[in-house]
Amino acid sequence: MGRVWYRPDVWTAFVNPDPNRRRFFHRQRHEIAHFSAQSTPPNPQVAVRVNADPHFVEIEFADADKQQGWLREFLDTTPLISDAHKRVARHFTELPFDSSVNAAFAASLGAHGDAWRRFRAKKADDFVSAWASRHQIDVEALKRFPAPGAAVVQAPLALEGGAAVSPTPPPQATVQASSDARSGLLRLVESLDDAELRQVLVPLSAVERILRSHS
Repeated sequence: MGRVWYRPDVWTAFVNPDPNRRRFFHRQRHEIAHFSAQSTPPNPQVAVRVNADPHFVEIEFADADKQQGWLREFLDTTPLISDAHKRVARHFTELPFDSSVNAAFAASLGAHGDAWRRFRAKKADDFVSAWASRHQIDVEALKRFPAPGAAVVQAPLALEGGAAVSPTPPPQATVQASSDARSGLLRLVESLDDAELRQVLVPLSAVERILRSHS
């Protein structure tokens, strides 16, 4: 399978499991707009703009239960994973799915971490492609950045771990450095390919800390 790649803001819109976040894709401008349904009122400028424009299509994202199911399916269908690795990894299938659980699950698999990342990418790719097909949207439009100068008005998108991050702008735009190191790190990890991810070291203490926090 070739490398799965979508624009970072599109990828986050589909795999962020926050149930209170509504996300939309504009058919013509290819922009992502989103707001929290829990805010009072719910980010009125964005909500009014989305409701007034019929070219916005709501994104049906992969929720925590679905992505938790991907964890279980990977363990049940992938051969050659040692029993020791499976015992540790299964702890994470019982936790509410978020980016920290995903990272710890991959780390717990040892040499099979790359296989999990490819498995999840394929699952997400199938999920996005099915949504695009239902709404008659060209999948390639989800990989192209909006044209330079296109207006993008939206509230910050909460990442899986709860941090906030604005959508990634076109390559020619100036990117402001994030003041939130955690959200910056999460964006960086999502952008790495398999070869680069193999060079990232996850401390065992971090895995143990996540297990303790959910026990």
